[in-house]
Amino acid sequence: MATFVYYGFHDSGHKATGGRNASSKEELRRFLINGGISGFEIFESKTSFVKGGRGIVSSRDLSIFCRQMSVMFFSSITLMEGVMILAEQAENKQLKICLREISELMRKGYKFSDCVNMYEHVFGRYFVNMTLIGEESGTLDSVYERLADYFQKEEGIRKKMRSAVAYPAVLAALMLCILALLVLKVLPIFDELLSNMGGEMPLITTFMINFSQIATDYIVVILFVLLVIVALFMYYKNTESGKLWWDSLKLRTPGIRYIASRSATSTVARSLAILLKSGVQLVNAVEDAAPLLTNKRVEKRFKSVTENVRAGEQLSDALKSVGVFPPLFLKMVMVGQKTGRLDDMLARSAGIFDEEVYEAIERVTGMIEPILIIILSVVVGVILLTVMLPMINIMNAVG
Repeated sequence: MATFVYYGFHDSGHKATGGRNASSKEELRRFLINGGISGFEIFESKTSFVKGGRGIVSSRDLSIFCRQMSVMFFSSITLMEGVMILAEQAENKQLKICLREISELMRKGYKFSDCVNMYEHVFGRYFVNMTLIGEESGTLDSVYERLADYFQKEEGIRKKMRSAVAYPAVLAALMLCILALLVLKVLPIFDELLSNMGGEMPLITTFMINFSQIATDYIVVILFVLLVIVALFMYYKNTESGKLWWDSLKLRTPGIRYIASRSATSTVARSLAILLKSGVQLVNAVEDAAPLLTNKRVEKRFKSVTENVRAGEQLSDALKSVGVFPPLFLKMVMVGQKTGRLDDMLARSAGIFDEEVYEAIERVTGMIEPILIIILSVVVGVILLTVMLPMINIMNAVG
């Protein structure tokens, strides 16, 4: 399957742009015609296409790109020249390919925002919408400056989460390795030793030695079954229903729920603040913010916010119905609405809940580490007890 981008018009006269995987241009042509799109042009792209993805370029790369673009606007370089320069400087392979193709499309006369729209699968919906807003309002420089800050903050939170998970993950892996070594190597040695010494084996010793024997004899089968289970779990977790189940589990798990809700709050607050400061209407801003939520369950609930705000409900009341956002955030939104400074209050909220996310991650990590150490100590203690009990019995019998 190849990736294609297209530019055309709906029957209503509105532009129709985007990207799609297809086996050939002819297949995509049939798809567009069946979708009521006409007057289209199709271009083959070397970028990767992920259906339903939020963009295949990282937040870090988008932050750097936006920062560089905002600087370009203060120089005498034209937009097309700026895109060409940044295409050569881009470290991300997909972004480099994408910018080169965009510069070629701009040479053919396409608007920058239309070109970016064709590559939504690379940039994500939010970036595309903000580019369109900036180009239409003539404030692309300030919009990209805000976007750079947004993606930088987003990347900061992700880095914090990754680094927080790293140590417990290494500790858990070490615990499993030690357990495997004791069960597969150490216990069989003591089994032979204790059998030669004779004497009655305690129940726990008999159980552990039998378990060790089974694990040793069927290690290949056990590893295969574990790999299959992990593979099936990962496959299911990446399906729509699997993502919904996994994200719902996060919202029900103590500690993780707190991080998930604060992270969602920070994302919503920052994205809405940027959109409102850029002159976007509240209803449209709420609609554009929904796809940015990484938790599928929260995203599904958040869709009702758009409908309620469109029906005339206050934003604070609509957000409360989601059941995820903390009372402090809802109170700040309410105050922002009453004072007419909603964008400023949302920006302040984003900063507050960023800090709460950082602190929550550190607290949860601090709790996980001692728990893993206690579990490892208990496991090793049980295995040592398994070995020591029969030896004590034998020594008592000899005495």
